[in-house]
Amino acid sequence: MTDLIKAADALAEEIIDEIECIISDTHDIDVTDRNYAERVFEWVEESKLLTAYLKVRESADGVKVKPLVWDELGDRWNTVTSGRIQITQHGCHPYWDLSCASPETDGYYNSVEEAKAAAQADHEARIKAALEGHGE
Repeated sequence: MTDLIKAADALAEEIIDEIECIISDTHDIDVTDRNYAERVFEWVEESKLLTAYLKVRESADGVKVKPLVWDELGDRWNTVTSGRIQITQHGCHPYWDLSCASPETDGYYNSVEEAKAAAQADHEARIKAALEGHGE
């Protein structure tokens, strides 16, 4: 593992810790503040993506997993290649809902691309974790 990858891993862990600290320390915040609520939503999404990144990094060790194949059905995307992973946009809401990946990655994302990236990272981490000699 290169020094750059180690630094990226460490930075991801630090950012996740900071996000969790900021979100848990809300006693002085006006919860009706829409801007703050939007920032919290973004922090949670960033935390999910970074957690998915770290899961993939922990189990990488040279194994390459085929990418998920997606089928677009209007306002919904379904995986063709792996179980039932679905990304849906509900009505006029500006977010995309990822479901049936895992509790760490299921949730709302700002774009379909972010949701697909999170699903792919989760997919790769779970496959690699199931292989002998990986993720132990």
